[in-house]
Amino acid sequence: MFRPFSKVFAKLGWRWSLPLILLILAALFYLLAIIVSWSDYLPFNTYSEGWRMGTLSKVSVRGNPVFKSVEGELLMGNDSSAAVVKDGDQVQFTNPWEFSARRSELPAIQEFTGRAVAIHYRQLRFQLTRINGDTDYRVVEVKRVNPDAAPRGCGAEGSAGATRSDGERVGYIAKVSRRGNVLKSDEVIVQLGNAGNQFQAMSILNDQIATCALDFLKSGQRVRVNYRQSLIRNPARRDTTYDIIGIWPAPKTP
Repeated sequence: MFRPFSKVFAKLGWRWSLPLILLILAALFYLLAIIVSWSDYLPFNTYSEGWRMGTLSKVSVRGNPVFKSVEGELLMGNDSSAAVVKDGDQVQFTNPWEFSARRSELPAIQEFTGRAVAIHYRQLRFQLTRINGDTDYRVVEVKRVNPDAAPRGCGAEGSAGATRSDGERVGYIAKVSRRGNVLKSDEVIVQLGNAGNQFQAMSILNDQIATCALDFLKSGQRVRVNYRQSLIRNPARRDTTYDIIGIWPAPKTP
């Protein structure tokens, strides 16, 4: 099988054969890397899928001379700045949120730089290469927020008779995602108040309310979130002890 190659190398001599062998090995390595990178877009390789809302603050192209990817940053919510959001010692997420996309998607993303947008994304279960991006988040779609898309509201208002506590918070739906390896749950990040870096992670157990939360996120409008908080949580069903039971438009600020 390798006899023809050995004859070629013998004619070239070691001085020319060695660079040729290295070039062939490099080509095979890049070919293997490209094949492996296709795993990013296989259906089984999705850990979570969702939307995030905020200001598209940065879009850049990075990579080596052969493979380049689009890398971006989203300042989540309304008028926020860089921060690390924790629950005790556990980091919930960092702001700005960093994401990746293919080089061919640059024009469709770059046109929204500096604007309030909603980004549809996938989070990879396994990131085997960095050919398609530095992060494990892949952009599916970018849209301008549309205030007219805000729904009338859904679920319950006021007291819910919770086990530990219940209440209402006002802010922006900054993230809605469906995540998990086997059992999926709907998880939400709410930016509290009218601006700033106060965020609260909450969960949703009702499909109708999850759809409502996503519609409010895409609208970029401020909301009232009614919730109940449990003493304990079932980790197979949700990530937090907060269960959103209703979402309604917030009163307009004077």
